[in-house]
Amino acid sequence: MWRPQTLGNGNVYRVLGAATYSVKACSDQAWRFETRQGDQITYETDRTRAEMVDLNGSVAYGVDQWAAFDFRVDLSPGPLAPAQQGGWLLFGQLHQTAGASDVPGASPIFSFNMQADGEMGLATNGSTQNPLMTLAPSTIRGKTSGFTVGKWHRSVVRFRLDPSAGNIAWWLDGMQITNVSGIPLGFATDTRAYWQFGIYTGPIGVPMTAVAHYANVFPPTTASLASRIGAAAPPIRAI
Repeated sequence: MWRPQTLGNGNVYRVLGAATYSVKACSDQAWRFETRQGDQITYETDRTRAEMVDLNGSVAYGVDQWAAFDFRVDLSPGPLAPAQQGGWLLFGQLHQTAGASDVPGASPIFSFNMQADGEMGLATNGSTQNPLMTLAPSTIRGKTSGFTVGKWHRSVVRFRLDPSAGNIAWWLDGMQITNVSGIPLGFATDTRAYWQFGIYTGPIGVPMTAVAHYANVFPPTTASLASRIGAAAPPIRAI
């Protein structure tokens, strides 16, 4: 199912989910996402998602940008299932729009994803190919040490998109996890990079229920969000 929702910043988001419990909002700045084994959107047979996708935002290349959000992850039976079985579990991603002649299936420009050891990692991807003919695996640029399931965390990222010489820095709970430059970050054929957040996981057969709570979401903006770094996530009532 999908339905439009407007955030406080005026951007309209497409709500994606396979069930009535997939996405619930308690305000324009707080949401609950849930995926269960077997959930499936009609056009996706091997994966599942409960996400909000920015319909009208367009993230520019070549300029410094920021994004931030508070989030809490709850998992059953545990945090390792997807990664241990060759799958993935993403909690927020910046995605590209492929060019008409690109091969399909490229990974996001960057994403926050749970690793096999239960830590949260930042993965990036990019290419100067035009058209895009070869799909490269994403590169993990950094990961947490001591990520806690069931606890509120604050994520802040600063980045500049460039297919050959991009840069990205990421902070979690005030600690800088990574700061890299001169990397491929984005695609030469990208027609519109857009933000989406929630839960995106696969393969669909992994026996797992994932719940993620988000609040204080700041989609990509050229306005500095440095003031969000180091601020503790507020005690938000989960819904």
